[in-house]
Amino acid sequence: MTPEERVKKILTSEKGYKIRDDYPEEVQVAVKTFLEATKMVLTEELDSIPIEYLEKMMITLMKYPETHKVAGELIQIMKDDGVL
Repeated sequence: MTPEERVKKILTSEKGYKIRDDYPEEVQVAVKTFLEATKMVLTEELDSIPIEYLEKMMITLMKYPETHKVAGELIQIMKDDGVL
């Protein structure tokens, strides 16, 4: 299963995904918005997600020390995938 297929399966399954309750509400909203946009891209077979979704989520993640690690991991994933 490709990474894209795995993400699509998670985002479209009835079980779905869970955002940590202990994250600040602003982080929860930003992550949920990004994941919903990602789901739309995958299910509607669009070319890409508008960069503004990623920018907003990353800016929000960097506001809170408890989500800095997540932001760093996402940056590393993007570097490994050649996005950055």
